[in-house]
Parts: sequence; C-alpha cells; structure tokens
Amino acid sequence: MATGGAAAGRSNSGVRGAVTLSPACGGPQREGITCSAAYADVELRLLSDGGTPLASARTSSTGRFRLTVPAGHYLVKVMTTSKMTRCPAIAVVVTAQAFSVVDIECDSGMR
Repeated sequence: MATGGAAAGRSNSGVRGAVTLSPACGGPQREGITCSAAYADVELRLLSDGGTPLASARTSSTGRFRLTVPAGHYLVKVMTTSKMTRCPAIAVVVTAQAFSVVDIECDSGMR
C-alpha cells in the first residue's frame, strides 16, 4: 500500500481535506459556541471500489491530509483507535489533473 501517495507521485490528482472531531468540549453544549477540534495524527486509508487499500496518510496537527492518486472512484476511511469515535466513510470521485476536497467530521462520542 502506498503511503501519502508515494506510488502515485506521478499524478497531479488526488484527495485532500481535513478531519475534525466533534464535540471536543466537555460539559453541556453551549449555543453559538463551536465545539470541534482538528483530528490530528490519525490514519486515513483510500480504498478502491472493491475495498482494497490503495494509499494511506496521517493527518497533520491541524487535521489536514493529502493523498495523490490517479483519477477514479474511491472511498476515504478514517482509521479511529477509539471505540467511541465514529467517522463516516466518504465516497469520492477523483478527476484527472484535480484534487477532490473531502472534509470529514467525526463524532467523538463525548456527551
């Protein structure tokens, strides 16, 4: 499996975006107060339509990531280590010579 798009480095296309974790504040939610945080240093996997892992990357300290892959249909999956944290898998279509933007909001399970 390629990491960070190393095997597909010849391509000028891929997936980029950010992963956030919400809620990230303890106690009751307050109206008008944003309670999310960057989900830093978490692994993302890019899977083929058939579920085969093709590439992986880790989010930065600001929750950002970038995977360089050829045009195609993929699934972006956050590999959480916590049983409480839930992140949706996101289907994405990458076109030639472009980066598709995928922002993923994970549920921290904190209530």
